[in-house]
Amino acid sequence: MRRRCISRPLIKLRSGGAFISRGHWHGSRRRTPEGHASENLGVRGSAPSSTRAQRVSGQLQFPSLPTLKRAREGKWETLRSARRDRPRQARVVTRRIGVDEISFRKRHRYLTVVADHDTGDVVWVAEGKTSNVLKGFFESLSAEVCNAIEIVTMDMSQAYQKAVRETLPNATIAFDHFHVAKLANEALNEVRRELVRQARKSDPELAKEIKGMRWPTLYSFESVPAKHFDSLAALRPEAPLGRAYLLKEQLLEVLRHQRRRIAENLEAWTSWASRSRLAPFVRLGRTIREHARGICAFVQKRVTNARAEGINNKIRLLSHRAYGFHSAAPLIATVYLCCGGIRLPQQLHLL
Repeated sequence: MRRRCISRPLIKLRSGGAFISRGHWHGSRRRTPEGHASENLGVRGSAPSSTRAQRVSGQLQFPSLPTLKRAREGKWETLRSARRDRPRQARVVTRRIGVDEISFRKRHRYLTVVADHDTGDVVWVAEGKTSNVLKGFFESLSAEVCNAIEIVTMDMSQAYQKAVRETLPNATIAFDHFHVAKLANEALNEVRRELVRQARKSDPELAKEIKGMRWPTLYSFESVPAKHFDSLAALRPEAPLGRAYLLKEQLLEVLRHQRRRIAENLEAWTSWASRSRLAPFVRLGRTIREHARGICAFVQKRVTNARAEGINNKIRLLSHRAYGFHSAAPLIATVYLCCGGIRLPQQLHLL
């Protein structure tokens, strides 16, 4: 008996309604008396291969009935009309949105994704990650909607910042603390690697010891495991690695707790970093000083870009289940279908 992998929902259209079996599995293909394809769910291996994939795929929404009929015919180009099947009120953007990019093919091919923080739905998707791409979305909105947007979360992309500043007069840009923490850990790791290269010339044992500090220095002093406690306790503030670790921990402490005097604390930290005589942290201090306004906005508003990052995980799952896409158009249509807030009509029944 021939076996195949189903990577999209199975659709059975009847006069009394449509029946959709959600998810994907491995099973045997057979024909029903009505002439529609179905799956034998009783065979071994019918469960999804990944618990995480099953959980994420269960959160994906299904398209409307007209779009399902077009999708069943295999005409991917007709899926672009999925936006027209959505309710008109879904096009309205609320006051908080998140912007992020995701790579969908090799050679630096990206999509720009705009998500609604309040509903969790994808509002807009387009190919590219330049300022003109995002500006095209804002220009498609009315002036009233643009003036109503208050917060835009993103990474430290200069292109996205330029688009927001030129088109959204009342919006505040907030940088996710994850990206700031990532920059701090990268600066610490760069200091450690430079110390290893210097120590190898004179003391190989010391170089091996410094190299082993990679994982202990990733922990904060409050959450360090017992096996790494002695290694962190041996660090000295006057040593370059100890000074780099203190700089990283102090920056994360500012982002976690110090909300009232965040501007003053960030300025004090950047001054310390500029005097640290550690080149990676000197560069990090300049970066944080340039983006201090967006970092302060995150600390005060506590709005992260986790919503957009989570949608990116769903997009990767959709691309994986389809075994990739040759162009951006079918992927964008699939994102609108599954993550754009489309709901099933009452006459549809899920098996």
